Amino acid sequence: MYASIRRYPILSGDARAALDEIRQPTQENFVPTLQQIPGFHGYFFVLGENDAVCTVTLFDTAEGAAESTRRAADFVRNTPFPVTLGQPEVLEGEVIVHREAGVPA
Repeated sequence: MYASIRRYPILSGDARAALDEIRQPTQENFVPTLQQIPGFHGYFFVLGENDAVCTVTLFDTAEGAAESTRRAADFVRNTPFPVTLGQPEVLEGEVIVHREAGVPA
């Protein structure tokens, strides 16, 4: 399994106050494009405490994780958000340890 982790600093605006305006286009427009990438496992969007947004996307292959980063860049560039996001820090790589609740060891 491979992950793409992106951390976007919020340069201006209040993400908590505009949560629905961030969540709605992400759920309705971005997540479906990720689901089209072969080997998609999941997407997680975290609104952090220190004016940052972090996303984690999981795929079967490194190519899927890399494609998600390309699509994320297009989505952020072309979506009018109520906050200004800075350039993301991106980490892509193989998931070394993975455990889900209810899955036997």
